[in-house]
Amino acid sequence: MSISCSILGCLYHSTATVLAICSMALIIAAVFMLEYLPTYGVNEGLMDFSVVTILFGGITIIMVVFMVFGAMTKHRCLLYLTAMGSAVMCLFQFACLTWMGFQASTGKIQQQSLKSYTHDLHYMNVVQKDFKCCGMDGPGDWNRTTWGQKPEHAGKVPLSCCEGTDTCDLSTAVGLYTEGCQKKVFHYMANYYNTIIALAIAVCLFQFCGIFLSCCIARAYKEEPYQQFKD
Repeated sequence: MSISCSILGCLYHSTATVLAICSMALIIAAVFMLEYLPTYGVNEGLMDFSVVTILFGGITIIMVVFMVFGAMTKHRCLLYLTAMGSAVMCLFQFACLTWMGFQASTGKIQQQSLKSYTHDLHYMNVVQKDFKCCGMDGPGDWNRTTWGQKPEHAGKVPLSCCEGTDTCDLSTAVGLYTEGCQKKVFHYMANYYNTIIALAIAVCLFQFCGIFLSCCIARAYKEEPYQQFKD
């Protein structure tokens, strides 16, 4: 094998290794995000985004296996097919990530648990305790809920809105969380979301590198017999 082909092989396998690592990291980040989304009642747009990301990561790893197998067996047809498949998948991945990213950025915490607090206390209690916040935009939101409109709850907020007190109402001077939960939760989720986006971009970049190297190696394997004959 020629020196140029050896160098291409090293670059190719290095690219495939980094691509597989990035894909695994992408899957782990998406699974972690998916695990915590239901806990805080985040809308289905972000959950769909995580599921699609996991699928893309899995498909990318499968493509890496075919890339390496094609290079090791000098299967030129498989290398070209892998390059074409990676190109199509990369474009589709970019389109889906763009669309899902838009959905994620415009999504909001599910407001069902806040509007019908009488029927389901779970989401908002968990959110308010974990993030030390109250209501969607502030404690006053509870006045507009079914729970807050009951006579016995007039002027009050759930106990999860307060810390270190047995009673919790809008007149509580100490211990009442005054910040709304919506911004806090989405700032928290944005950290994971940005990590996934960064990893997805890295996967796309290394996919393009793999496409280029697949074509170069396939061409090198074609020219190799002629080079040996010439020598």
